Amino acid sequence: MRTLAIGFAASFALFAQVEQPIGILRGVMVSTSPAGFEMQGAEKVLYKCGYDFRTYFERDSQRITATSISSGETIEVVADHKPGTSTCYARTVHVIDPNLKSKRWRPAPSPTESFMPRGDLTYSGVVTRQDSRSVTVKTRAGDVTLLKRLDTRYLGEGQKAESAEVNTRVFIRAGRNLDGELEAYQVMWGNILKD
Repeated sequence: MRTLAIGFAASFALFAQVEQPIGILRGVMVSTSPAGFEMQGAEKVLYKCGYDFRTYFERDSQRITATSISSGETIEVVADHKPGTSTCYARTVHVIDPNLKSKRWRPAPSPTESFMPRGDLTYSGVVTRQDSRSVTVKTRAGDVTLLKRLDTRYLGEGQKAESAEVNTRVFIRAGRNLDGELEAYQVMWGNILKD
């Protein structure tokens, strides 16, 4: 019995000295106190982290206090160790919105989009008609008419060109303007490889 008690005490002492992980920890808040908090991570692992006035707590990109986080809320912690210790120290604590998975985030527009748009549509086919305002291309899906812009770029055989001739096979990068009309941003043609 005494051996069992000594073995239990030794294993408890080893458990108490286990170094807490560092990095990004995600889990559910269990409890908070003025000096630290407990969170339950993956596989029911319980983490105890300390914090101080330098720790940044946030929800929805707004700074909050530690006590405003309720138990049961999902949090993400950037954890570190204070010099000379192996205990968990929270640098930042971010409250995760439970509906985050259902939100669709729209990527930020390219900084060059205003003066050099890339477009999100592509067409390939043969030029059947063009004038100073538009170009019509016969594609497999049918004829597509695109408006020309003042900054539409033309590349023929890899070189800057004026415009594509009728019956030229082209590749067009395009997009829609504010009125929903198709606009050609770049028209390219020529051989990729020499025979």
